[in-house]
Amino acid sequence: MSKLHVKYSSFIKRDWIPLTLVALIAMLFRYFRTADSNHYLLAGADGPYVAIQVRSLLVHGRLAFPDMPGLFCIDAVVAWVMNALNGGSMDQIVLTAIRWVDICLPPLAVVPVLLIGREFDPSGKWKMQTILISAFACLNFTPLVVFSYQLQKNAVGVVGCFFVLLFVFRYLRYRKPFHLLTAVFFLLLTAIVHFGSFSIIVFVCLLMLVLDRFVFSEHKVFQYGKNLLFLLIIVCLSLGFVALFDSSRALRWLQLPLHLFESPVILYNFKGWEGLLKGWTLINLLAIHLLCLIGVYLLIRKKKILANNERTIGWAMIFSTLFMSSPFLGLEWANRLYLIAYIPQVVLWLLLFNVKGFIWGKRISVGIIIMLLFYSLLSGSLMKPFQSIDRSSFASFMNLGQQVAFQKNDLILARQDLQLLANWTFKVHGV
Repeated sequence: MSKLHVKYSSFIKRDWIPLTLVALIAMLFRYFRTADSNHYLLAGADGPYVAIQVRSLLVHGRLAFPDMPGLFCIDAVVAWVMNALNGGSMDQIVLTAIRWVDICLPPLAVVPVLLIGREFDPSGKWKMQTILISAFACLNFTPLVVFSYQLQKNAVGVVGCFFVLLFVFRYLRYRKPFHLLTAVFFLLLTAIVHFGSFSIIVFVCLLMLVLDRFVFSEHKVFQYGKNLLFLLIIVCLSLGFVALFDSSRALRWLQLPLHLFESPVILYNFKGWEGLLKGWTLINLLAIHLLCLIGVYLLIRKKKILANNERTIGWAMIFSTLFMSSPFLGLEWANRLYLIAYIPQVVLWLLLFNVKGFIWGKRISVGIIIMLLFYSLLSGSLMKPFQSIDRSSFASFMNLGQQVAFQKNDLILARQDLQLLANWTFKVHGV
């Protein structure tokens, strides 16, 4: 047997088989949590929003509502293939395609997470911890429970975020233009899937580049102007790309600094309203801040043995995590950022496990990961997906079509989820 074959076989056995099992477990959880035939019509506050967009793409060649088109295009392609193979009801094919995309794509986050871990430690010395962290990336409460009944775009956007972080880190380490261009490619893919994920990963990447160019850089002062111009070009190109698809989102992006800290979460708690700071969110935020304390200690104590690119990504992940989990964020933005604060948290864990020694920090971190995974898996097993209306109300709603002869241009005045349900079921407009 050749050395190449032995090395390849070792690589497969060491990493990909256990991570494939992790991804399959995540897919199975999503499969059973979305088993209800009406899941993608009733789940969450948006109901059949994704289904409406996909059906509109297939029937009219355009979206029904202005939005980033990436996920809807993927769903539409899968639906088109299924229709070509089997035929059947358009509505049922659309819902089936959405379900299988939602089951299969989000667990693929294990792939970039494993590759990021490989960048920190090519030898695979901490392989079991890397597998554990990769499992956390697709089996923690947010992707397993929250993203399994709504926010499908967020779930797919997170996969893009991890790929962007992978190639930005490779660029910081190897300084090859290919890695930077690949990072930009995945950044654009993330943008056309989900605006929110794109926005936060742009912030994280800019933070890494600022630290790289101005804090841990060996560049001379006269090069700072070039660095500022480089960062400004990235921001302008990102903003312009978003504006191509939805100008209102680009405008919101510009206005974001003015509204980010409106109605802070902590203020509501002082007034006796628990709000977001309860259950999983509170447990995860406490774990995040403990991890950041461990990370700060690590980066200060071990700064002499860490490469500049590792210190750059370490401090960037700490600042990003603290920002995304801050109790001073406004209620609207905290509700979104708390859900995906685990992205820099995962990368920080990968760095922590790569440092030689530091046994107590690793043991504490392993304990935190296992606790959070246990909570997530238990919740995923016991908690039923939130549905906007119950079965009897849905049956009554469907009977409206037999009682009223709806026309294409009719309007139905109702709350958002019922507007969308009317649009899907009766093909009318909701206001």
